[in-house]
Amino acid sequence: MALPTTNGRKKDGTFAVGNPGGSGNPFAGKVNKLRSVMLKCVTEKKMKQLTEKLLDMALEGDLKAAELLLSRLLGKPTSEQQGPTVAIQNNVSGQQQSVDGRELALTVARRIQAERAEAGED
Repeated sequence: MALPTTNGRKKDGTFAVGNPGGSGNPFAGKVNKLRSVMLKCVTEKKMKQLTEKLLDMALEGDLKAAELLLSRLLGKPTSEQQGPTVAIQNNVSGQQQSVDGRELALTVARRIQAERAEAGED
């Protein structure tokens, strides 16, 4: 009778003592150093300028810019099944309606721009 192979694991599936595990990403150290350099270069002022540029592009109709801006502000949609339309829940009537994603993105971008103008940031 052959002994069962353990593959370096205990009976409960956890790693046994001496299991070498995965070697990890050989480039992780280099990527971390590059990321540190990038973070030092991107100041708060530059991040604000970048965000404003992205907003301006979205307002000019650049759908990719609007998608990127909204995904960073609101998070990515939870379902890819929704496609180009977004389901909106009406809090007052409880009815659900579909709104074109581009129309929604531009509406939100215009609202942000108006709030910036009111605050004297534009």
